[in-house]
Amino acid sequence: MSTGASQQDTGGTGPDEVATGQPEANGVPPLADDRPYVDGSAVSAEELRAEVDRLSNEERQHVDDLREEVGDAVAALASRLDVKARVAERKDEAVATVHQKVDQARTVAVDRATAAKDTAAQKPGLVAGVAAALLVLLVVVLRRRRG
Repeated sequence: MSTGASQQDTGGTGPDEVATGQPEANGVPPLADDRPYVDGSAVSAEELRAEVDRLSNEERQHVDDLREEVGDAVAALASRLDVKARVAERKDEAVATVHQKVDQARTVAVDRATAAKDTAAQKPGLVAGVAAALLVLLVVVLRRRRG
């Protein structure tokens, strides 16, 4: 881009250039060697537009990519700092996990109840024996607690 300094060579060094080693534009030194001071008064708007148009599409794409990367980084940092949203997200994940486990337990319970029902229908003697054993165990436990 063009600098705000005049394009004429005076043939010597001015007092500003002697003091800093760099030319100054309208009494304001450049920010850095690769970033000259531009005030827009030394170049017309049409000239500035023409210079901007000379930028290649590759440079523009590079700038757009950098802007996108910076935007993504800012969004990531903002999401890390949003504690309330992170807690809500973890809560939702935990609730979903619990619901999934409950559904699995229901399915297993229904399957096992069906299997137990089928077994009881096929082997009624086995079921009666198990029921009797549980009853005896219950009576023994109750007598020990009382005595």
